Amino acid sequence: MRVGVLGSLEVTSTDGSLLPVQGAKERLLLGILAAEANRIVSVRRLVELLWDGSPPSTAVKTLQSHVARLRTALEPARPRGSFGRYVVRRGPGYALAVERDEVDAVQFTGLVARGRARLAAGSPAEARDEIAAALVLWRGMPYADWPDAAFAEAERRKLAEVRVTAVEGRLDADLALGR
Repeated sequence: MRVGVLGSLEVTSTDGSLLPVQGAKERLLLGILAAEANRIVSVRRLVELLWDGSPPSTAVKTLQSHVARLRTALEPARPRGSFGRYVVRRGPGYALAVERDEVDAVQFTGLVARGRARLAAGSPAEARDEIAAALVLWRGMPYADWPDAAFAEAERRKLAEVRVTAVEGRLDADLALGR
């Protein structure tokens, strides 16, 4: 599975087909978990973010329903009643369990960091390749589906800074290559 948040939310299966994630809360839940990929987001924080600080009295139970529907969307062939591979319960909350290239924002940051490291190590051609691969992932405003969400705004700021670093790194690599 691959989760794209560098633009509008886009989820694809391992074979490249689109996985529709229906429901505004399920999509928002996935966005929140993707922003914290492989880190636990507490139930309390999820409830706060999903209901923008005004949760219903049944929010925790309703969150469980949203999690179940999200698991089904991400893994349509998952046996009924199983927890699945991607949305996992850990301690006080949930996490999106993914490899580094399964969330485009995580892959983007990693490619930029590796590119900058290669540039610092005196390998501008390899640096340019890594950074160019990162910039190709950028499809538009990060977390575009949630323009007013606080979690998304923080991620957008962080990713915008990484993008500036990427563009500067690509320019530095081009200069070092005599371009």
